[in-house]
Amino acid sequence: MKRTWHVHVGAHKTATTHLQHILETQVAKLRDLGVDVLPYAATSPFVRSAATTSSSSRNQLGHRIRGALEGLGLPYALSSIDRHPQPRPVVLFSHEDQLGVTQDLLRERFYLGSERLGLRERISARFETKIFLSVRSFDSLFISAFSEILKPFPDARVRLENRRRTLRTNPPSWLELAERLAHRYPEAQVCVWRFEDFVVDPRAIVEQFV
Repeated sequence: MKRTWHVHVGAHKTATTHLQHILETQVAKLRDLGVDVLPYAATSPFVRSAATTSSSSRNQLGHRIRGALEGLGLPYALSSIDRHPQPRPVVLFSHEDQLGVTQDLLRERFYLGSERLGLRERISARFETKIFLSVRSFDSLFISAFSEILKPFPDARVRLENRRRTLRTNPPSWLELAERLAHRYPEAQVCVWRFEDFVVDPRAIVEQFV
């Protein structure tokens, strides 16, 4: 049976946790509709281990991600789905750490290195693949990401202003990230939705993903 993978790669701070919670609570209904859901909790150790690898190590190894869809995680992901007595034609997987970590939102380019995600070689070659990228207005995204990362620091306000000045001069671009993903994975369809739309109507976004 030809299977289609719908892979949500984030970004961070775009209601990814809410989306994953919805999927987990609707597993039975989705299976009735012909859709399998790859467990978030079971794949997180692989994805996060790769995402938190130091930048120098990533450059030396020549890859950014070896998470739940490749390396040790891919055999688990495939076997846990394929061994099901009634495998479904669609597989959903959502994990924001596939692209990197929250800090990558505060750089001049979003998720620099995401072109080495690894989906093309391990998933796109075997299955039809759709990559879903969720984005958010940079004003609210910046505050949310910064609050998570630097709020505990006593000089957080100074750090915030310094980063703001840098990003005003050379702000990152969601379009540039989407184009990088599309260029890296030409066999896969890249779809984008907005955090703001998810807040208004999450059901519509979930239906788009499914």
